[in-house]
Amino acid sequence: MDTKKNKVFYFMHISWKWAKQRPQFLAECLSEDYFVNVVQKRDYRGENYNENLLENIKLTYLSVLPYNARSSIVRFLNKIILRLFYSKIYYTSKIVWITSPELYFLLPKPKAGQILIYDCMDDMLSFDGIRNNSNIYSFYKTAEKQLISDSNIILSSSNHLKDVLNQRYSLNKEIHVVNNGLTLNNTVNNSSSNILKLDNTKVNLVYIGTVSKWMDWDLILESLNKDRSLLYHIVGPIEFNGPKHENIIYYGSIDHSLVFPVMNESDILIMPFIVNDLIKSVNPVKLYEYIYSGKPVISVGYPETEKFSDFVWLYDTFEVYFQLLEHIKQANFAPKKSFSNCRKFCESNNWESRYQVIKEIIAKAL
Repeated sequence: MDTKKNKVFYFMHISWKWAKQRPQFLAECLSEDYFVNVVQKRDYRGENYNENLLENIKLTYLSVLPYNARSSIVRFLNKIILRLFYSKIYYTSKIVWITSPELYFLLPKPKAGQILIYDCMDDMLSFDGIRNNSNIYSFYKTAEKQLISDSNIILSSSNHLKDVLNQRYSLNKEIHVVNNGLTLNNTVNNSSSNILKLDNTKVNLVYIGTVSKWMDWDLILESLNKDRSLLYHIVGPIEFNGPKHENIIYYGSIDHSLVFPVMNESDILIMPFIVNDLIKSVNPVKLYEYIYSGKPVISVGYPETEKFSDFVWLYDTFEVYFQLLEHIKQANFAPKKSFSNCRKFCESNNWESRYQVIKEIIAKAL
């Protein structure tokens, strides 16, 4: 562990142990050049899967009072807690990296010479719990506007999200679009997870990701009503209980090292989302990983998934979804593009290439 490197105060809103996604991957990339102090609110959800930390990453849990977004008194007390225990880490960091606006009001203003980076990975104001509560929505919007105003660097995970921020706040600051990516894994087609309860008499469809309301459960159930040979394997942390059905199996969280072996056991990989304002801003990590597996992939179509259309079958109605299932079965479960073409696409869209872009942006700000 090289504590002599410049430090990053990496304040993230999701648990390191939750589904591995953009914040964890970019923290690992930053650890190549910095000592990264990852600070996150303690996660009391029972479903966590621990992962090993890289050498130059230290994970610290921030024990704060709940309802930070709802109460100014709670925010005041949480500020005191954070500043009592984390001021030294914060002020000795060259870079302050924030992944959600709710966290910004807990921090003191950056000092001269510090670089404040807002990495906007989702349209936070479109989450149901925020959008449907006027007080919480107002807090997030005020916090995000201030965070954007104070940031030296603003990153966005998608073009649509960049447009949303520009329209919402009438910005005159540059927003750098840095899409998501994947970590290359050479064992994709050489290993099994032994997790999936496969049925070789059925078509094994696999979804990997957070299990939430934005999944199109009606589409899944309608497909099962039409074809009982389908078997859905739903893999990932559960924040919404999907429907119970004998042809739907839920597995909960798995270690990220098992993601590719699980994909290897699938017949078809799917991303069945409801396209709402939240989803429109998502540049999906899972599609990069799906494509890398060399398996056939079906996803709902919207502008951010159109970028993957050479490699992924896209649908916009149930009829098209079901036609694609039948087409893939008739084609003996072949991917849309050859395995070598899938690999070439992913090799040019890995997290390391994304980090090289970020390094150049940071270098110009220093």
